[in-house]
Amino acid sequence: MKYATALLFSLTLLTPLMASAGCELDYQACDKACAVKYLTDDGGKVGCVSKCVAHKGVCLAKDGADKTAEAGGKAWGSTKSFFKALTED
Repeated sequence: MKYATALLFSLTLLTPLMASAGCELDYQACDKACAVKYLTDDGGKVGCVSKCVAHKGVCLAKDGADKTAEAGGKAWGSTKSFFKALTED
């Protein structure tokens, strides 16, 4: 049981890091694909890489928004239970 709790705790801490790593991994794959696709066309490569950067920004923003929504939901649940306990006799 102690090991299961430690594993769950570790996964909880690593989840944000893994999400960020997923965005970075996608970016790296996109960047390498641009390098191969536009081997001799510098202008095309710049345009392609700019799309990769934009997609990475969207990915990171989405991860941040998801985390913010989750934290807000937890805070709302705590607030509701606080007021419920406060108003009960």
